[in-house]
Amino acid sequence: MKESVHGTNGEAPLLDSTCSRPSAQLARALAIIFQRLDRDRDGVLGASELAAMVKITNGQPAPSAMVAQIINAFGGQIQTPGGRRVTGWNLGSLTSFFVAQTMQDPKETRQDLAKFGFDPHTLQSN
Repeated sequence: MKESVHGTNGEAPLLDSTCSRPSAQLARALAIIFQRLDRDRDGVLGASELAAMVKITNGQPAPSAMVAQIINAFGGQIQTPGGRRVTGWNLGSLTSFFVAQTMQDPKETRQDLAKFGFDPHTLQSN
């Protein structure tokens, strides 16, 4: 597993050498994905934006209970730059989610990145 999270055969690494943080390449990709998903530009992925993420990655709409579960697992009440408190994920939450997923299944992370328009090997935007 360690090889697959660090990249093999010319693949960009997904995690850093400690396996606790995203690689620079994954961090850049996640920042771009976050910006694309944050339709209202408030710095928080709310329930509808997270539902859109799940639909992109899973190919089908997410039940509201599933969205609530992932919000609670990786996010919660987030303060926006404007001072409002919104239930959802910030960029750190999205990053934590993908680091956890990568530790369990790096192949799924690469597949998800491809669904967002990134080359799954280089992690560059297509």
